[in-house]
Amino acid sequence: MATTPNYFAFYGLPEGFLLDEAALKTKYYQLSRELHPDFHAQDTPAAQAEALRLSTLNTDAYRTLASADARMAYLLGQHGLLEEGSAQNQLPSDFLM
Repeated sequence: MATTPNYFAFYGLPEGFLLDEAALKTKYYQLSRELHPDFHAQDTPAAQAEALRLSTLNTDAYRTLASADARMAYLLGQHGLLEEGSAQNQLPSDFLM
């Protein structure tokens, strides 16, 4: 069961270990410009909080997906394969492709 947001869906990228790193970087910078809290200083407190939440999500998602090791751990965690007793969980053979 997923305990963190789906970072692939956040960026509109297909889920998998291999990804288009240029597309990831493009989406990250695009969202960074749109979501940066400084650009929402005149918004309502609720809108400012949402901008901060999404900006933080953007940073966390990028840091995770940009690193092969972090991406692998994230994928395994999202599918419950890092949990104790998770041997019964099976992934399709093409999952990492």
